[in-house]
Amino acid sequence: MKSMDVEKSHKRNSEETKGRILDVALFLFAKNGFAQTTTREICEGANVNINLIYYYFGGKKELYDALILRTINKQTELIKQRLDINCDLDKLSYQEKINTLYTFIDFIVDFLYKNISKEQVAFFLQFQQSKEDFPQMPPAYAFIIRLMSSILGKSANTTEVVFNVLFLMSQIAFPRLVPLFSLKSLGQEDFNETDIKFIKEHIREYIDTMYLKKKD
Repeated sequence: MKSMDVEKSHKRNSEETKGRILDVALFLFAKNGFAQTTTREICEGANVNINLIYYYFGGKKELYDALILRTINKQTELIKQRLDINCDLDKLSYQEKINTLYTFIDFIVDFLYKNISKEQVAFFLQFQQSKEDFPQMPPAYAFIIRLMSSILGKSANTTEVVFNVLFLMSQIAFPRLVPLFSLKSLGQEDFNETDIKFIKEHIREYIDTMYLKKKD
């Protein structure tokens, strides 16, 4: 085998091993929490030598951060396929900003209900409760703050902007975060396309009421 082929094979095996460690860590962190999960448990679940956590990530905390960054990077990659998150919002008309908000909301609903596992939801709930900072601010969140700031004509760090974003996002996320009230009441194991369509339509109605009718 040529040296280049050997290098490619080694790189592929390394990525597979890292991915396996991340998947097992996600499951255990979501189930038991960060403090109650040991690196030994993660390595046993991933069937790897314990030293590989330190080799690939540096330690348990760095592995935890890598899980967060993996989701942020996936979200960023997907949102860039729908929106220019670096665009100059001041050049858009008010209706164009609302249309951009529609697109953003459709993306977030799809991402949350189609691209995020139950383990990831549980993991991020625990992360929020830990009150730790993101290792990197999610570009999607930075964009919606910037967009809402432009729609409202307020500074990004004001109560109006932050809480308008939080109220909007909470309506999207709530059914996903409380399956006992949503999925169990529906008699379903997971959300289907009809549910997702309903959420999008409801949020659009909310946007129209909050930002279009008030504008008129």
